[in-house]
Amino acid sequence: MWRIAKGLVVAVLVVSGLVLGCGERAGNREFDNGVRHFERDRPIRARDSFERSINARPGHPANAKAYQYLGVIAWQLDDPEGAVAFFERSRELDPRLFEPLFNLGVLAFEAGDWSRARQLFRTAAQRRPELARPLEYLAETYWAEGAWKDAQRALEAAHERAPRSPRILTALGVLAWQAADTDQALDYWMLALEAKPNYAPALYNLGAAHAAEDSRRDDAVAFFEHYTTIAPAGPQRERALGLLDQLATATVHVEVAQRRPLARPPTSDTGHEETDAPTPPTWRERLARTRQLADEGQTGAAVAQSLRLAAEARRSERLDRVEAALKQALEYDPQAPAVLLELGRLRAQLGDHAAAIPLFQQALETEPDWVQTWAELADSAWQAENLDVALNAQRRAVALAPDQPEWQWLLATRYAEAGVRGRAAEAFQRFSERFPADARATEARRQARLLQPRTPPTPAPEPPPAPVAAQPTRNINAGREAFQRGMAYQRRHDLANALAFYLRAVQHDPELEAAHYNAGLIHLERHDFIAALDAFRRAVALRSDNVNAMYNLALSKYELDRHLEAIPHLESVLHIDPVFAPAHLLLGTIYARTPQARPDARRHYRRYLELRPDDANAPAIRAWLERHP
Repeated sequence: MWRIAKGLVVAVLVVSGLVLGCGERAGNREFDNGVRHFERDRPIRARDSFERSINARPGHPANAKAYQYLGVIAWQLDDPEGAVAFFERSRELDPRLFEPLFNLGVLAFEAGDWSRARQLFRTAAQRRPELARPLEYLAETYWAEGAWKDAQRALEAAHERAPRSPRILTALGVLAWQAADTDQALDYWMLALEAKPNYAPALYNLGAAHAAEDSRRDDAVAFFEHYTTIAPAGPQRERALGLLDQLATATVHVEVAQRRPLARPPTSDTGHEETDAPTPPTWRERLARTRQLADEGQTGAAVAQSLRLAAEARRSERLDRVEAALKQALEYDPQAPAVLLELGRLRAQLGDHAAAIPLFQQALETEPDWVQTWAELADSAWQAENLDVALNAQRRAVALAPDQPEWQWLLATRYAEAGVRGRAAEAFQRFSERFPADARATEARRQARLLQPRTPPTPAPEPPPAPVAAQPTRNINAGREAFQRGMAYQRRHDLANALAFYLRAVQHDPELEAAHYNAGLIHLERHDFIAALDAFRRAVALRSDNVNAMYNLALSKYELDRHLEAIPHLESVLHIDPVFAPAHLLLGTIYARTPQARPDARRHYRRYLELRPDDANAPAIRAWLERHP
């Protein structure tokens, strides 16, 4: 059908978080400060102000809007559970508000809870009869469960509320296209362009529809050319450019756009609801007709139709049909790159990445500039642990689509996971330079510094004294309050909320060593060893005799394969506390890796056994000592 999930939520967030409401403003200073901070994109400060506003008047109905803001901020900070709690509290205080009701529907939709989302969107649509968005979401929930007619009815109701919405018109066109009503689909897409002349999804779909018929190739070229001049960089634009190159010389496989933010056709084999409409052919009958095309010598048309049927079957999750259509297309043209690409995707979807890799590689022999194929090859090779092929394919994808931040980020993270530290540092640095506005740019710069190979320092003249930097402002009471809330969440093993409050605590009071330490423990439990390393380093800097922080700092370096760097920290631990058994165990493990250091390994292992003779590790250590006397 069409996708509105993340696209719509983000579009709303750009303006106002999710939906913020614009009713009577609460008249207290803390609330007004929160609104100002929110509008200036300062979510942490805004959250603190709204919480102070609520604490100053507990239970007051005016707090409903403050909770609504807090829900949006929690969503922005990737805490959907917290957002749900805040929106529910907002509804309790003021059941008349539309915004928390709609936003709860969005969150239920994103979580895949179709039944709850449907109930919320129905109520939201009744609450605000002039708005089409709740009905658009309602239609999408029906699509998710295969209730095509219900989805169409909801979409038509949305159209009544917003008859000139290009998004709704385009979606209606997709439904008509899928029902084989080509003329109706074209009419809807042209109406979408009348409403918004540069509406990219309608332009692409018109190009795709016209490209399916030889007599309309010139129209297809015109629509695709218009589309490529206004569409953002990405796989869909790359595909349109590729289709433009092929339209002049060959029959090409095109289909109505199916990925966000473009329209996606539904997977229905039925026609319209009118009883006098002719019954469309079944999927199997349409597939059989492709062989007739091939027998008549129209190989390109047969391949294109088979691919379209495979895409339709994929959307209805009928993978048996997908495979049947693709295998039949491969009979018509064994070298067709689009067929090989889709067959590779199918193998990858089924978890057979080893079989997917040669299919992607074969497709690239014919179309070496298909960036999406390189990306798919990289994913499958990575899953199959073929790191050389994965990294090479990811590099090619980045080179062909340098404006795609996701692929540059994948290249950097995969280099890091593969242990190629120098290349990883370069890739993270390149990400931060190319995409400075991306939310991950700060983390990319930090990773680049951490992964940069170390070089011996070169002698340099004594620098002049540096000016003394101003000390950050500390709010000790706010820091302690946030720390206590983090502790409460950690005791309940709610690590996401615990970490959020620990981070808030150190924002208020950077010298709160316990908050750094506890955050490090959570990072360790999540296996985020780079973040753990940073947290424990800060804790040790604030309290140099904290043997637990020092040991965990060493453990983080050990988990990052920086074994030799961990040794000085462990020796410092034992200097302060000679009977700290875990330090002996980790030192023994590190020294046991090399034959030259085995005497040190034996010494630390034996000391560990003295301290903890009944530990679960003891049998394995004794066995090692027997093998290495």
